[in-house]
Amino acid sequence: MMSMKSAKTEKKGTILMHKYEIGKLLGQGTFAKVYHARNLKTGQIVAVKVIDKEKVMKVGLIDQIKREISVMRLIRHPNVVELYEVAKQFFFFAMEYVRGGEFFNKVSKGRLRESAARKYFHQLIASVDFYHSRGVYHRDLKPENILLDETGSLKVSDFGLSALFDTKRQDGLLHTMCGTPAYVAPEVKKREGTVKMQGSKEGRKGQLAIDAEIFEITPAFHVVQVTKKSGDTAEYWNFCDQGLKPSLKDIVWTLQGNEQQQVENQEINT
Repeated sequence: MMSMKSAKTEKKGTILMHKYEIGKLLGQGTFAKVYHARNLKTGQIVAVKVIDKEKVMKVGLIDQIKREISVMRLIRHPNVVELYEVAKQFFFFAMEYVRGGEFFNKVSKGRLRESAARKYFHQLIASVDFYHSRGVYHRDLKPENILLDETGSLKVSDFGLSALFDTKRQDGLLHTMCGTPAYVAPEVKKREGTVKMQGSKEGRKGQLAIDAEIFEITPAFHVVQVTKKSGDTAEYWNFCDQGLKPSLKDIVWTLQGNEQQQVENQEINT
């Protein structure tokens, strides 16, 4: 049985847990290597992810590894890579071997045919809808983290940065690290501040209190997210529709049917 000290010790032919024979290296990152492997008892081909214990412990990512495993245990879906087995120490696990490689290699070769793009889109949305329904949020979904099997079906992988529903705080947001810089939505890049507003009179449920958070997308384009903190909901919507929006009509994006008309440099989210 192999030593669990480090992924650096892996060699072709090594036997893990008296069960999996290690084959060729399929890929590697900063903290882990993925190997082609064979179940000695059944002959099943699997992918074995071996974590570099020393590096992971040094930078304090044990909880992230445990979270990835917990998430994969929750999900059984045709378009998500399946987890088969985990070592007690959490430093390697066996999962479904997906033969077709990264989806990134597929899309980098050129534009997909409409029928193929539609098929992939449906599979991706089906998987996202499924794990969202289980309280799981991938948060690093990109072509490099999507694999293709031998039939051309998508398999979502790498849930290392994912979050579970119970990591939400009272503000409803996920506060653990998230995403790859090249794929992160621009509205999370820079926060300018918060403006707090309060009604001058007592309403049906006390004074109306509103926060307006301002985000800079570009120097010429900002997003303002307006949130009711206290007071009556009907009074809040009345303020937005009859007070806030009309007073800012010359500097916001407005919706007219299916068209979006840009007037200047701000958007109000209500």
